[in-house]
Amino acid sequence: MVALVLLSGCSVVQRTAIRLNDDGTLDFGSCETLSSISTVTANYVAESGEQFPITVDEAPDSVLEGTVIHLGAPPAAVRWDSVSVDISDDSEQFVLSGDSYREDLTVGEWRWAQSGIFIGTVDVTGCDLDG
Repeated sequence: MVALVLLSGCSVVQRTAIRLNDDGTLDFGSCETLSSISTVTANYVAESGEQFPITVDEAPDSVLEGTVIHLGAPPAAVRWDSVSVDISDDSEQFVLSGDSYREDLTVGEWRWAQSGIFIGTVDVTGCDLDG
């Protein structure tokens, strides 16, 4: 019974990161590979829960280890609380994703995904990100 609880409390976390830039834009970085992208969906989530789509400067055809995708800034009046990014492949069976709270982001620094386990969180191992 204890082993079942331990196993169900852990999950594999993708090696992705989000960086807040000086100008208010965001970057999404990945150490994972996704060979054929069909959609890139990114949203700022306001404190009220309302979502605001983020523009993507240039959506890539594929994501390789070290890829950085540049995302636009929210409208000036939006006070956002968190951000979410999802990238799907052509089969829609594999999705890269990243989420972060604004309070966890420091301008110019990558915030890596963390795996949630029943006793806390564990940082994922990153990679060199271009950009």
